[in-house]
Amino acid sequence: MHRDFSLQLHPGFDPNRYYTYPEIGITSNRGDAGYANNLYFNFIQLPNCQIQSISCVIASGFVGNSSIYLSIYNVENNYPKIRLATVNIPINSDGVKEAIINLNAKSGYYALSYLASANYIIKSLKAEDTNQAGYFYGLNNPTGALECGLRFDYQFEEPPEIFNISNFNRSICNRSPMLYLKLK
Repeated sequence: MHRDFSLQLHPGFDPNRYYTYPEIGITSNRGDAGYANNLYFNFIQLPNCQIQSISCVIASGFVGNSSIYLSIYNVENNYPKIRLATVNIPINSDGVKEAIINLNAKSGYYALSYLASANYIIKSLKAEDTNQAGYFYGLNNPTGALECGLRFDYQFEEPPEIFNISNFNRSICNRSPMLYLKLK
């Protein structure tokens, strides 16, 4: 009897539903995951699909005349590479912040990014709930701290079209903004 032991990371995606990163446990509304002038990345694996929108949840900390960039990058050699879509969302209240992007995605890994002009308390991914960065980048030792994403110092402006890791100092973070994709 032949058995197919190929890895299937997701049993299937339904249209008009929101999806986020794998290995998620409890999320929090902690304020240490949405600092201004920090470009955050987390990774998601997608099948061939159509992405309708990207979103996040600002729990509190609304600041007048501020905004966030939410972006999607393809992944090459384990890092974000080419920006496929980006949106600038004005923040005029707390709550769900969502923008239409209409992107056809091919099966593979993608990096979702968050960049804010002000500090917010945002629904966030905690390292205690996932070790996503440990999966993608490895740990210094087996007892290394849990890490959930990448963070780079980056002045608030449109994120780079081509992300060249050699131009940035990489920092693996233990708190990271939670982003969502809505599929068509």
